[in-house]
Amino acid sequence: MTVVQLREAGQTKAKREATALFDAVGRAAGALANNTVRALGADARAFAIWCMERSVPMFPTDAETLAWFLRES
Repeated sequence: MTVVQLREAGQTKAKREATALFDAVGRAAGALANNTVRALGADARAFAIWCMERSVPMFPTDAETLAWFLRES
C-alpha cells in the first residue's frame, strides 16, 4: 500500500469507529436530555479528530490514551 492508501484506510476506519460511537449515542438518546446527547456527540467528534490526527485508534482506547487526550484538550 502507498502512504496515501494507508492514510485513506486509517481515515475510513476512524470514520467507521466514530459512526459506531454516534450510533450508540443515538440509541441512548431517548434516555438522555437533548443537551447531553449534543455534548456527547461533540466530545466524540473531538476525540475522533484528535485520534485521527495522531494516528491513534479510537477503539479500543486505553486509560493512557484517554489521559493524553484530556491533557491536550
